[in-house]
Amino acid sequence: MNDFIHIINFAIEREKESIEFYNNLEKKFTEPNIKNYISNIINIEKTHITKLNNIKNQDFINNLKSEIDKIKLEEKSLIDYLNITYISDQDKNYYSELQELLIIAIKKENLSLDLYLKLSEKFSNIKELKNIFFILANEEKEHKKYFENLYNNYILKEF
Repeated sequence: MNDFIHIINFAIEREKESIEFYNNLEKKFTEPNIKNYISNIINIEKTHITKLNNIKNQDFINNLKSEIDKIKLEEKSLIDYLNITYISDQDKNYYSELQELLIIAIKKENLSLDLYLKLSEKFSNIKELKNIFFILANEEKEHKKYFENLYNNYILKEF
């Protein structure tokens, strides 16, 4: 159970980092529609934190504890994810150009997408968890597409 809580806490911390990152990214744009969309993404990331915190709710955990305990969590894949995330978080300290920031945003969304898809697969026998992680994955996928479109329209358009 501690491994499960550790993974949920890890996901919450990544969401918090994303909110901070997107607040900074939003300042790079002057167009109201882009600022509004990034603000919307920030709000969605906040709902992700709420959903993840709800998973840690004692009643929720108690109802699913025996099923969660049956599932072996692979710490190595989580550690690999942690290392990749830390690399991209270091990048944000060195780059302030829009191109690099959009690349980092795309990477962050892709990493979150991968994490939530893996968790959805890992907990496929627990309908409640599978559905929550699948919804989170789909939302991250939409964010990734948006940042890819911004990259194509703002960066590639210049070439």
